[in-house]
Amino acid sequence: MKIAMIMLSRIFRKKSTLFSLLILPIVATFLAVLFNISSEQQANIGIIDNNQTFVSQKIKETLKDNKNFNVSEDIKIEDADELLKNKTYEVIIIISEDFSEHIINGKSKSLELRYISNSEIIPWLESQLKYDIANLLTIGQVSNGDVSVFQKNLNQRDSLDYDVKIKNVQDLSVSKAVSSQGLGFLIVTMLTFSGFLTVTIISEKEKKIFDRILITKSSVIKYIASYLVVGFITYSIQFSIMYLLFGLLNIELFIPSTVLYVTLLLLILLITSFAILVGAFSKNVLEGEQLLNLIILPSSMLAGCFWPLAIAPEFMQILGKIFPQNWILTIIEIAQNGGALDNILVYYVLLLILSVFLLLLSYFRLSSKEKF
Repeated sequence: MKIAMIMLSRIFRKKSTLFSLLILPIVATFLAVLFNISSEQQANIGIIDNNQTFVSQKIKETLKDNKNFNVSEDIKIEDADELLKNKTYEVIIIISEDFSEHIINGKSKSLELRYISNSEIIPWLESQLKYDIANLLTIGQVSNGDVSVFQKNLNQRDSLDYDVKIKNVQDLSVSKAVSSQGLGFLIVTMLTFSGFLTVTIISEKEKKIFDRILITKSSVIKYIASYLVVGFITYSIQFSIMYLLFGLLNIELFIPSTVLYVTLLLLILLITSFAILVGAFSKNVLEGEQLLNLIILPSSMLAGCFWPLAIAPEFMQILGKIFPQNWILTIIEIAQNGGALDNILVYYVLLLILSVFLLLLSYFRLSSKEKF
């Protein structure tokens, strides 16, 4: 515990370390908000109309009347996936050839929606489409499959004189995307701060401080445990800063408290174990910093900490799922979408096994009689 207290005193005395500890979580939070705020922008929606009838036209008209949507029909089916990947459109709606036939005969027929990420407009769009189709379906059931009767009833409905009172409801959360991306940035911030723990271990080996600690009958296990304590304290501070900012900005995490804190606990254990491992195996500070730079940024990018993994090519998506950062983000996604706890437990076990493995490697390396 004495080693942990010495380490903490070093952290709070050094300005550069304080910056990483206190300022980076603030920067990460505001970047997440900046990258995800879209409430003042129209959502770009593409429509591929294979039906081309007055029925499909009615669907398109109601979408175009919505001021939140910027609707375009100038799309080819073969270009759809590419337009989604490069974010030209958030979603593309495909109306099938037999859409009007089903509706006029009173048979339900849904539309195909293509999108690559959980955009916050998807639930709203699906809700509007279901409402519009339900109205048309009601007219179809009354018309008994007669096109002329259907069109007459539709025109009568459109000619009705009624008022609609619109009331704006304030959205108290920016979106799940903000919290998810914010936590992704936080993972990178915590990994960046792990460099301080790594460099400290290397410096203690170079200055023979580590040898003197062992002479005083402090075991390697106690030494590693002291760094784990420091990691839990410092990383908890970083998370608390982001959590406080989320509260001030009215951003909900959409994660059950138990899942949130267990995930945080395992994340801290993993990152601290990683920092100790790099420090244990590095021969000097330069080698340690190079290893951290080689591992942290590329793996975080591939794991989806900076952007949704879904926009990456398929082989990169497969590669990204190997990294533990992606396991954390997957846990967050499952929890936000109300997934089963069984699906989360798999990732908990993987995180715990990996952390214990890293700690065992560190223990055997630090216990070795060989020169570092």
